[in-house]
Amino acid sequence: MRRSLSRFTTLAIAVLFAAPSAAVATQHGSQPDHIGGIRVIASATIPRRMVVDATLVGGLSGIDYDSRSDSWVAISDDRSVNAPARYYHLDLAWDAGSITTLELTSSVTLLQANGEPYPNARIGGNVPDLEAIRFDPQGDALWYGSEGSRELDLDPFVAAADSEGRLTFSTAPASFAMFRGEGRGARESMGFEGLTFSADGASLWAAMEGPLLQDGSPSTVDSTSFSRITNIDREGNVIRQFAFEVDRLPAVTDGFATIGVTEILAIDDDGFLILQRAATETSTLFFSTIDYHVKVYEVSVLGATDISGVESLEGATFTPMRKRLVLDLGAIGVEPVGNFEGMSWGPALGNGNRSLVLVADDNFSKALETRFVVLEVAGPGGWRADAESLTAAHRDIEIVEAVDAPDPGSRVDHDIGIEPIWRAGQA
Repeated sequence: MRRSLSRFTTLAIAVLFAAPSAAVATQHGSQPDHIGGIRVIASATIPRRMVVDATLVGGLSGIDYDSRSDSWVAISDDRSVNAPARYYHLDLAWDAGSITTLELTSSVTLLQANGEPYPNARIGGNVPDLEAIRFDPQGDALWYGSEGSRELDLDPFVAAADSEGRLTFSTAPASFAMFRGEGRGARESMGFEGLTFSADGASLWAAMEGPLLQDGSPSTVDSTSFSRITNIDREGNVIRQFAFEVDRLPAVTDGFATIGVTEILAIDDDGFLILQRAATETSTLFFSTIDYHVKVYEVSVLGATDISGVESLEGATFTPMRKRLVLDLGAIGVEPVGNFEGMSWGPALGNGNRSLVLVADDNFSKALETRFVVLEVAGPGGWRADAESLTAAHRDIEIVEAVDAPDPGSRVDHDIGIEPIWRAGQA
């Protein structure tokens, strides 16, 4: 059923954790509980084929906010095809019910160590596939990640640039190399996809979109998979690493299908938000359509196994990160649910809650759009009756129950029960 973004049915969501496979240790301990509720404030799109500084805007796969300068950036995953690899500065602001300012103000070309822009595949060389961007909380640099390409013989990498786009640092951790011809390493289009600084700003966390070749097959409608989430220091050395269990594919499809991690965002030293996106294609004789399914999980590394020394997860015994579903974009009426790949904290709201912004990558396709969604995130206590933003025009999602994973042997999906409820301050 189609619903406007300006009016939402309030949902109570009971979350069940998927049981780990037989080779995975049963999870114990408390589950993540930093997020008490998430609701949509507003949503907006930019015009298709917008041009900024003689560059075609599209492929926005990462976004970040710097509270020190009150500024936003978004990075394009254009492989230097429409214009050299780049990021954009943007102005983004909103009120209680709408995005009041959304403007891409300038483009910055990212440069290689030799001072030249990154090349495209036709020219050859270090072709970028930039999927994430973060302000350095301890300096002026911008850090970004490239997914790499097995087809082009390019390893994933993490790099830093100054405000003019000039390269100041780059690292390609050996554990994520493609290892051509060896049946191990990152899969095509499943390399570095998410990047966040640790809460203290001392290190970074990089998220693989899907499993390494040696870690088993990607998720199907019948089985889940594991993505490695890696903590690295500022020199690119691995500190620790954990496994995030990627959901099953949400639907049987007769065409293209994929599911994986598209972004990670630190909450505190041990807790994170993970953005997971699935895409399933339905084909007919004359055309095909792609449906997107986007969820946000709160995860914790507490009690999880450090797998940095585990060569292959397939058949290994380990405890993955605990996960709790805190947002399903389809369930709250965001339509269409697009190809959301970027996620960032925004400025604090007047009531003390945090803002969270998602951006959808249009893939430079006429069938998709570049959409920004602004969300309000409540803490463990949930919504307060006197909260400034709690109005009749906005309905909320509150996580009301979370059940520990059952024993290995009785695997279940993430079941979501939905029923309407009313909260204080709503009509």
